[in-house]
Amino acid sequence: MVVASTFRSLKIYDILANLLPGLMLLIIIAATISVEEYFSGISTSLLVAGFFVVGFIIGHVIQGVASKLNGTPRLFGLVLSEMRNVEPYDPDGTFQALNPQIRDWFGFKRATTSDLNLTEVEEKFWSLARDEFELSDDFKNHGRLMQLVLSYLETVSAARALRFQSIHTFHRSMWGMWILSIPLIIAIQIGGHYNILATRSLSVFILVGSVSLLGIRVFGERKEKFNKKVVEYAIVDFYVQQKSQ
Repeated sequence: MVVASTFRSLKIYDILANLLPGLMLLIIIAATISVEEYFSGISTSLLVAGFFVVGFIIGHVIQGVASKLNGTPRLFGLVLSEMRNVEPYDPDGTFQALNPQIRDWFGFKRATTSDLNLTEVEEKFWSLARDEFELSDDFKNHGRLMQLVLSYLETVSAARALRFQSIHTFHRSMWGMWILSIPLIIAIQIGGHYNILATRSLSVFILVGSVSLLGIRVFGERKEKFNKKVVEYAIVDFYVQQKSQ
């Protein structure tokens, strides 16, 4: 079957960042809408295939939305700016108008360099990276430098930073999925109230909503933890590879 062979070829990145968040959102929909009333008479194999295909597509959308919600990546740039004593590029995060405690609780808090353990390894990183990639002293596109470092690590045996990047993307996608689930649950409840949709009991909505809030909290914290890990190990792995040459 074409669908089966396609999903067998998926890499761990695809499964973590795209498939699982998409499937989870479909499960939330199935938990709140009486889907059995809409899909009676359709074969199980077709439903399962459709479930995975639609979940994968939704997962791609969730990843894009989660990236926008999370804001412009800037932790690596802050570390580089501190090493080089240059003015950092530190754009505002999303939903800046919200109360800081509310933003933090919902996972919009952004890590700072004080959250990282900066050592002499980090201090030597810029000179090594500048020489390896033949960069000028006034090069300031730290986002592009991060891309160069990760691409470099893909060509050597160092894979920790890349693994942490996949895990970070997964947690960010799951965080975005739980955030999206809140307005989705509300919309489904409204649809049920006006008999537009066949929905389940109010207790189910309360339970799913509570789980969504917990998911936002947990995955919001986890995505920032692994964001720091990506930056730390990208620098460390690059340093080790350079020193081993």
